[in-house]
Amino acid sequence: MIITGGIYRGQKIETMKNNDVRPTSSKVRQSLFNMIFSLGHGGGIFLDLFSGSGIMGIEALSRGFEKSIFIEKNPSTARLIESNLRKLKIPLKPVVADAVRFLRNTSDRFDVIFADPPYAKDELFHEVLALVADRRLLLDNGILIVEKPVSLKLNTDKTYEVLKDKTYGSTELVFLSALSES
Repeated sequence: MIITGGIYRGQKIETMKNNDVRPTSSKVRQSLFNMIFSLGHGGGIFLDLFSGSGIMGIEALSRGFEKSIFIEKNPSTARLIESNLRKLKIPLKPVVADAVRFLRNTSDRFDVIFADPPYAKDELFHEVLALVADRRLLLDNGILIVEKPVSLKLNTDKTYEVLKDKTYGSTELVFLSALSES
């Protein structure tokens, strides 16, 4: 996979050679970051849940985010992320943890949270949305971006405002802002 923008543009990173990791395509990544910037973001802390190869968090760093946090449950996949970071001389390490458990236990808050759970596990999408809202994990004006199958409907009523959504074949990106409690 090739990094599509920023200071690491054109650099190649490795991805798993099996079906466990479904990397976000370069077209979708470019569009996603264009939308992030159009919404007034482009810095701060980027949380890459279900990191896979780490491409999203690396793209965020490449494009000006101060920090990316990589959450990956599979130790061998986390080693791949670490190898990609080392190759680019980025002094970070992935967190080897279950993404839901991480969200339950973190005391950090984030400017952008990117969640791309395994498509076969619909319940993970709903659990991530609930935890991010209930635990107030987004900073003021922060955004939650969910990459999901078009067929999956998210229940965002009363907790999120949909800022943007964009479909690419069978994949949909949904940009959400947490609604403030009244």
